[in-house]
Formats: sequence, structure tokens, C-alpha cells
Amino acid sequence: MRNPFIAGSWVRGDNFFGRAGLLRDILEGSRDSLWVIGARRMGKTSLLKEVEARTQASKETPYLALYWDLQGSADARGLADGLIASIEDNEHFRRAADIDIDSIEDLSVTDMLQAVIRRAVRSGWKTLVLMDEGEELLTVARNEVATLGRLRRVLQKGPEVRSVITATRRLARLDETAALATSPFLHGFLPPLYLTPLDLEETTALLARGGFSEAAVLAIAEKTGNQPFLVQLIASRLFENKDLEGTLDVVANDDMVSNFFSVDHQTLEPIERRILEEVARERSLTPGGHRQRAVDPGRHPGAAPPGPRPDGLLEAGGREILGGELVLRDLAPATVPGAQRHRRKQALKRPGPQIMVTGSNRIFEHDGRQFHIQVEDLPSGDTVEVRVYDKGAVLFVKRVAYAEAIAGAASREDAIRTFMEKTIQTVSAAIAKGKIA
Repeated sequence: MRNPFIAGSWVRGDNFFGRAGLLRDILEGSRDSLWVIGARRMGKTSLLKEVEARTQASKETPYLALYWDLQGSADARGLADGLIASIEDNEHFRRAADIDIDSIEDLSVTDMLQAVIRRAVRSGWKTLVLMDEGEELLTVARNEVATLGRLRRVLQKGPEVRSVITATRRLARLDETAALATSPFLHGFLPPLYLTPLDLEETTALLARGGFSEAAVLAIAEKTGNQPFLVQLIASRLFENKDLEGTLDVVANDDMVSNFFSVDHQTLEPIERRILEEVARERSLTPGGHRQRAVDPGRHPGAAPPGPRPDGLLEAGGREILGGELVLRDLAPATVPGAQRHRRKQALKRPGPQIMVTGSNRIFEHDGRQFHIQVEDLPSGDTVEVRVYDKGAVLFVKRVAYAEAIAGAASREDAIRTFMEKTIQTVSAAIAKGKIA
């Protein structure tokens, strides 16, 4: 029997589980501008790909969906290039909206999007724009802030279009970065929706594909906190080796998993980090107790109680922090502050010389296969790790230093992102030449 689990790549169709509420909000809800917040590896791309697939398969939907990956765009021209590539890749969309690529490829991104929406309306459709990797708009805001204002007007045009952006909480910085003359870019996208871990029923349905025992299913759910990537990763390895304890031990000591938690930890606010430290040290406390300990002036002199947050994390008594953003079970005690495994504990607590940059992911199709290329910034602050997956199996792993490549750059973050993109291009070329198979 073929391994039914897919770790490290997006899924849809029969491989997609859960998210019923979010799918209803996107496809049947009353709002036409939606921001879905999800931590890394929580399934943001899979959610959008599933929405796209459902609209294409439905005979009753009013929507014509267009998946648009913003990653690597950087500016208006980059956004336009990404949009035209998305349209070229979506034959169903092109045919349904009767779009001639030659007539729009030289337009600006906003003119191109408006032209596409008009063509869809003439063909009897409402355009459903599904924008992935929304954090890229932060880079666009730094480079060409005026582009955001024009883009916002098109995305919130009214009944002709429904817009969905998926991103981590970092996107909340957009309205601080981009001083638009009109309303803030995210104004119409608030309040956000949350992409949280699966519930136990959804995890159980997913794991049923492996024929695991009930005890194994409950152990995986407990160790992962139902985080979909970790569930898939453990299930995929367990399906191959049939050794639950051995699989859990290997994953708990996997550098990739450690880095996964480390990057998420660095995206948190100081108060949230302190809450997690309390969780790691004293798990018997309630969520409210953790919050109180974290803001107790006696323990943290000068700390002020947190005020209201637009994402609602702390207002929920820690529920989103503890249940939606990071998994704090026994899977990898090395990946949270206060853990017993000293080396990984120190790696997480040590911020490194600079804040890490969110990784890049790309699907590269070659010879009938889909290779998932992943590039992650490491805690050392001077190296990225490149991984190539095929149906969840790791084909290639390599660490590449970037200190010299970004030396003297005006923006460290932009330079690292450029380095990541070049690395993805290099790896893609290697796959095309058969060097990685």
C-alpha cells in the first residue's frame, strides 16, 4: 500500500481534512474581504488550493477562483509577473473567463486584475482571488507603498470580487509600514479568521488512512497538539517503520522540527514568549494563570499588562497562543524555552545575531512530478537549509551560508529573501537536470 500521508507539501481533494468552518466563511459567508491568519505549516496554502478545487468542481458556485502566490513579488512588477503566471497556470480560469494572455501581460498589476475581473463578470462569474504568502505585501509596502492603495481599491471593489489573503500575524505590521492616504490596507479584511490546529475528530479521520491503532492515534494527537504538518510528518514515518516510540523520538530530535518551532517562537511578542516560558516550566497552571505569571511585576519588573490586540490572542485567555500558534506538547521539549534537552533549549532561547526571515516554499513540476522546495533561515543567522520533498519524502537536504552574499546590503531581510529565491532557482535547475531525483 502506498504511503497515504503527505508532509511538507500542500494537499487538496481526498487528501484534505477539516476546515469546514473556514471553507463556509470563504465560499458561503457574507464578507467579501477575508484575512486568514495561520502560523507556518498550519495549512494556509492547502486551504486556498482546496477552495480553488471546490469551485472548479462545483456546478452551482458563483465564483471563478484564481490562486495567486505573492511570494517573491517585492514590487508592482513582481506582483504583475506573479499574477500573469497564476493566470497562465490556471487553464480552467482562462477558459471560463475567456482571457487572452497577450492582451493583459503588459498591464500593471492593478490594471491586469481589473481586466481579469471585468472579463469574469462578462462571462457570468464573480472572481474569487486567493492570495497566498501575504507577508510579501510588507516588502511591497517598503518599496512601492502607492501600489498597495491601488491594489486595495481593486480587491475591495464590491460584489464583483471576493478577496482572501492568507498570512501569518506578521501581516498586521502592514498598516504600520504603509502610510496610505486613504484607509489602511487591512481595514476591510478585519477581523481576521484563524487557521488553528485540527480538532481531534479531524486528526482521527486523517490518521485512519494509516490503519493505526486507537492508542497510536491518540498518542500522535497528544504529542502534536493536532498540528497538521506534525501529524502528517509523524504519520508518514510511522507508516513506513511501524515503530511509534522510535518515530516520536526521531521527530523530537529532528533539526527541521526544532527550527520550525524556533522561527515561530521568534515571531511572538515579548509577553507571548514569557507565557510560553511559563507553560514550559509549569504545565499545571491554567491559561489564565500563565498569563498572570507572565505579566506579574514581581517576576518581571516593569512589565505592564497587555492591552487589546487586533488579533485577539491574549483576549482569548491564551487560547490562540497555546492552541493556535505553537504546539506545546511533549513532542519536542527541545523546542521551547525551559526544556530539558540543553542543546535545543539553548538554540531556541538564543535569538542569534539577527531575527530570522520567514522561509520560502515553491512547487517545481518536472517530468510529471511535483517537487516541493523549501528554504528555511536557521537560528545561526548566517545559513539557510534547503530541503526537497516528493510526496512527503525528503530527497535532498543541504545547508548554504549566505553571510558573504548579503554583506553590505541596505536591507538584510530583502537580501536574504533574494538569496532564498536564487537558491530555489538553483535547486530547480538541478532537479530539471536530473541531479536531484
